[in-house]
Amino acid sequence: MARGTSAQAYNSILPSLGDKQKEVLRVIRNHKRGISLFELPDQLGWPINAISGRVTELSQKGLIKADGTKVNPHTGRKATIWRIV
Repeated sequence: MARGTSAQAYNSILPSLGDKQKEVLRVIRNHKRGISLFELPDQLGWPINAISGRVTELSQKGLIKADGTKVNPHTGRKATIWRIV
């Protein structure tokens, strides 16, 4: 998790997040090796279209970052792995 000034920035932005953003962030934070967008619906029980926008928003706020890829076993395509900054 974030340290020093990064932790302060992280903690200061949490109150401004919506409930769904916080839930997506919680799941990503709990996956130390990162998690891809195709895995999040199983973790949250939400459709992917309710999640993808939250991932974009969290990335734009600087709370998560793209960190590599993995292959989606259902499509064979590469998917971005998301991690906490």
